Order: sequence, then C-alpha cells, then structure tokens
Amino acid sequence: MNWVEIGRGCRIRRAIIDKHNVIPPGTEIGHNADRDRERYFVSESGIASPADVARVAAAGAHAILVGEALSRSGDPAAKIAELLA
Repeated sequence: MNWVEIGRGCRIRRAIIDKHNVIPPGTEIGHNADRDRERYFVSESGIASPADVARVAAAGAHAILVGEALSRSGDPAAKIAELLA
C-alpha cells in the first residue's frame, strides 16, 4: 500500500512527497530554502531523467531540483510521473 503520514501542524509548500514517508508533526518544508538545506540533502539543479533521479537518490538526496525539466515539459504532471517511475 502506498501511503504518506503527515503529522499535525505541518506546513508543506511546493513539495512532492514520495510514498512510504512519515512527516513528523510541526515539520516545515518549502518555506525557508536555507533551513531546508540544513536538514535535507537537496540535489543540484539539472535533474531531467529517471537516471538522474536514481543517481542523486543513491547519493542520499532527500529532494531534487527539477524546475527546468518541468518548465520545458509540455505536461509537468507526466514529467513528474516519469521522473519518479
């Protein structure tokens, strides 16, 4: 079963959360980039393919930067599904 558990009082903005994750109560994600970088390993930009995602995930990335790949895509939702497949 695919699930995500989000605790009370969480503030999450502009994030894609993969399945099988637990977000503790009171967590803030996407509101302060500097603070996020202190708590999470965020990939460099330029992620454009599933192979890129696999590479940075194997290196321990908690999050990936995919802005350019999404903006160039004609269908951002399909691109996200492709990257996470």
